[in-house]
Amino acid sequence: MKILFTVLVALNAIYFAWHISHDGKPAVDTAMPRPAQGQAPSLMLLSEREPMPVTLPARGGRKADAAAGAREARAQAAPEAGPKPASAPEQARAAGEPAIACYRVGPFEDRRQAESLAATEPLQSVSTTIEEARERRRVGYWVKWAEELTLPAARGVMSELRGKGVSDMSISPQDNKRYVLSLGVFGTRYYMEQRVDEMRALGYEPIVEERHKEVSVYWLHTGQMDAGARDGLRALAGGLGGARIESVQC
Repeated sequence: MKILFTVLVALNAIYFAWHISHDGKPAVDTAMPRPAQGQAPSLMLLSEREPMPVTLPARGGRKADAAAGAREARAQAAPEAGPKPASAPEQARAAGEPAIACYRVGPFEDRRQAESLAATEPLQSVSTTIEEARERRRVGYWVKWAEELTLPAARGVMSELRGKGVSDMSISPQDNKRYVLSLGVFGTRYYMEQRVDEMRALGYEPIVEERHKEVSVYWLHTGQMDAGARDGLRALAGGLGGARIESVQC
């Protein structure tokens, strides 16, 4: 036992001596070149070494990256801001009309049409007046023989035309003791043209005279209105026989 104890103590002493001899040796710097054998290594200050690039992580980690990606996606998806739509007064000025003006609507053949328009919603807060005027209106077409005739000659032509099947004729006296052979008065252009074609088919060339008369018409005058109210008024007037809307002096 004494021999075994002595051997163990000796082994411990050897291990302790070996451990002390290797403890505290500097680690080999792999970045530095090895000096030649028998040559002392050169010294280098920290300020002389090349700076190593350092990458710092973004603050917030993955959350910050996700937030930045979301902001970029919203910026790409957002539509480019276009010009602001023009308001109604701006559109009116662009079209050459005043933004605020007075108007008249008509002409109406019946005063009640103007009164009905004045009672509509777009004009509830606008002052209105009704003007009566005289206007020359076409009321029809007069188809007649091309020449003025004496009474016997007019009767002769009428007899000739009746023999060819023409009807609805009359003889009208003139102030110079001459006479006009009337071939009909028509309220529409369609029936007038039918009569002219009938006479031309028989070899005659009648003349056509438009008939007019003075009639009373009515205009609705408004106070100042903006472009939006004017557009509403125009839409209403269009349903009342195609009346016109015109800007006038306030």
